[in-house]
Amino acid sequence: MTSPNNDSDLLNHINSELKSAYLEEEAFWKQKSRNLWLSLGDRNSGYFHAVTKGRNAVNNFSVIENADGEPVFTEKEITGKLVDYFKGLFTTVPGERKQIVAQAISPKISTLENEALLQTPSAAEVYSALLAIHPDKAPGPDWFSASFFQANWPTIRADIVSEIQGLVKPQRGIRQGDPLSPYIFIMCSEVLSGLCRKAQEEKRLQGIRVATHCPSINHLLFADDTLFFCRTNPKNVSALLKILSLYETASGQRINPQKSGITFSHQAPLMLKEKIKTELGIEKEGGAGKYLGVPEHFGQKKRDLFTSIVDRIRQRAVRYATRYLSPAGKMTLLKSVLEAIPNHTMQCFKLPQSLCKRIQSALTRFWWDPKAGDRGMALVAWNTMVKSKSDGGLEFRDIQSFNDALLAKVSWRILTSPSCLLARVLAGKYFHDQDILTVQPPAACSHGWRGILIGRDMLKEHLGWAIGDGQSALAWQDSWSIKPSKWGGADKRILCKQASGIYTAKTGYYAALEKNKPDIPVAQEYSHDWIKDLWSVKMAPKLKLLLWKILHEALPVVELLVWKLAPYAGDLDALQVPSFEMGWRRALNADVLPPIGLSDCHLAP
Repeated sequence: MTSPNNDSDLLNHINSELKSAYLEEEAFWKQKSRNLWLSLGDRNSGYFHAVTKGRNAVNNFSVIENADGEPVFTEKEITGKLVDYFKGLFTTVPGERKQIVAQAISPKISTLENEALLQTPSAAEVYSALLAIHPDKAPGPDWFSASFFQANWPTIRADIVSEIQGLVKPQRGIRQGDPLSPYIFIMCSEVLSGLCRKAQEEKRLQGIRVATHCPSINHLLFADDTLFFCRTNPKNVSALLKILSLYETASGQRINPQKSGITFSHQAPLMLKEKIKTELGIEKEGGAGKYLGVPEHFGQKKRDLFTSIVDRIRQRAVRYATRYLSPAGKMTLLKSVLEAIPNHTMQCFKLPQSLCKRIQSALTRFWWDPKAGDRGMALVAWNTMVKSKSDGGLEFRDIQSFNDALLAKVSWRILTSPSCLLARVLAGKYFHDQDILTVQPPAACSHGWRGILIGRDMLKEHLGWAIGDGQSALAWQDSWSIKPSKWGGADKRILCKQASGIYTAKTGYYAALEKNKPDIPVAQEYSHDWIKDLWSVKMAPKLKLLLWKILHEALPVVELLVWKLAPYAGDLDALQVPSFEMGWRRALNADVLPPIGLSDCHLAP
């Protein structure tokens, strides 16, 4: 249909309604897709619709197995089995717990604090918990997501508070798979740790020592993983089984022998190994696997130890390359995923320089290659891209410098927290009668200790003293700052490069980068502030990266082609622009014309 009348008000009204309808449609499908990671991008309801269909296909199942391994097909039977499973998951197991807990730990919470913790949640607490839920998370049985309750809280407040206060009736402790806070899991693990400490004091579970001057250790806890150390004799094995039994009774958790492993010393006889495994009920021998990406056992060939890191990075890169990501998406994945793969290994060991170059090569190929197998041209040097954004870089990591920074952080922890377990173990083995800042590596020491000393050497260059009582600092030899202690405190080690005096991996990284890469080329002369004129401008990240490439002359195009079709008003003469840099500066003040925009906005967003 057409109309001879040019009613601009009607057209604007219709366009406004159409735009609003498009926004509502996109918001609807975005919420149904539950795509929580996407914060900025082109409008695309079709993408959210496809994600929603994919989620439905993955989450839809027509058969499950019951506890006996028999398949269940009907919807009624599936629902019943799910209800029974979670009912058993959150129903308490009979047993005497107070005596075990009192035996393991001493009370830390007063009666008044305990009463406050057991009170029914107030309306303010319910509202605070509601706001902590992501608005687009999975809806409840009524198909209302958290955004509905957050937006309509004044209207439904009384009903929600009443409903919640009537439902909060805990019936059991905590176990693996529990959605409760990890802090509660840590509190329950304190019981296990307390039982181990008491057994060590009573010499029932003595543990092991790394060296003569090291403390004895019989257990270590990390997240939800537990390592026990004991001697291969009946007394220690019996004590360990007793501790595990008490912990199972107190917490309601169950030890899974199929997921557990046991590692023996090289001198343990085969018959003794079989006997211990039978008593513990553990058949799997550990030592051949990996933990946090690092092999549990390794020898002198460090090259074989670290080769898997490069393989993992390349495998991830190939997987992401098939998604045809924008440069902004590539940068996010490179920084958040690929660069993070070797982090744990770099905290423990000094990576060989050849390996760092291979990792850098894998990251470079992911950034510049348009797709897997199609080699692209690297138009900007990696040494430029690792610089900060304020200096014209992209803040990609230099692997070798970040490795040194993480190792220096371990050295800083040993220096400033000598009472921590790590410091006491390493001090007992390597420098029990020396200072960590002056100790030299012995002829035979672990690869990890050599790496820590490399971080120590970098840290020493930037250390100083905060003067307290003045007893430790040497006025003519050390760097120091006067911060007199009102209570006669001792001198304190500080990092001179940091205003707070506390070492951080970021500060250490740029210090290591300055040391390892003194010949990093200076960016081409650019009179603008990179942060103000590019990175803080309100536009899509992919456009910022496009402009970054242009400013680094990393696009194989004729510069004037960028300006010929740009609709603008003002004194910007495309034919008189000598470079893109000068054109971008003028574009910041040039007004853009319809149909691209309105006359009151600038050509540069």
